[in-house]
Order: sequence, then C-alpha cells, then structure tokens
Amino acid sequence: MLAATNISGELLYTHPLASRGHSVAHSQKTNHIGVFARRPGYYLDILDADSGAQLQSLEPPKDRFFYGHGVYDNDSSLLYTTEGVTDTCEGVIGIYDASNKYRRIGEWTGFGIGLIK
Repeated sequence: MLAATNISGELLYTHPLASRGHSVAHSQKTNHIGVFARRPGYYLDILDADSGAQLQSLEPPKDRFFYGHGVYDNDSSLLYTTEGVTDTCEGVIGIYDASNKYRRIGEWTGFGIGLIK
C-alpha cells in the first residue's frame, strides 16, 4: 500500500500495490509519480500525485524486470528505469516516453550485473 500525506502528516490518499513497493519518481512538470515494485519487480504504476488516481500501470518487457528505481529527465518527457535482464541479471536502463503514454522507446546497456535475491 502506498500512502501519501501532506506536510503536516495528514493522510491524503492510499493506493493499493500489486506487491511490495520500493521507490517512487516524481515529475515536477506533470505531477505524475511512478511507483516501482521491489526487485525483481513486474509493475510500475503511474499516479497523479495530487489525487492518487492511477493513470497507467506498466509491466517491463517479457525478458526484463524492474530493479525498483527510476527518474524523470529535466523536462519530464522521459522516464528512465533501472531494469535487469531476466536470464542474466545484466543491468539496463529502460527509457520510457512519458509524453506518449509511457511507451518504452529503448534501453541503455552495460551497467553491470545485479542480484535478484
């Protein structure tokens, strides 16, 4: 369960998660938040930060999993995610077009080997 509070600690909303969450990324431009599953994770929920409304739910490509972290670029048009190759745990950075329904548009490779357990 994701819970959002205001600066005074008052509960604003909750959002159920498919499994244990790990981290969030915030876009200051669109006020979207990406909620990442804990590694090895298979969901990324995109929410409206003000209301908690779920805008989209993403899964990694078939041969990938989420490592649990991501960040928006400076103009919030792209979301970069830490991912792993299922068979080898090779680290990759997934690139998602946040201005086009978070369509995955590519990846960067060569970021070492991670562990999933």
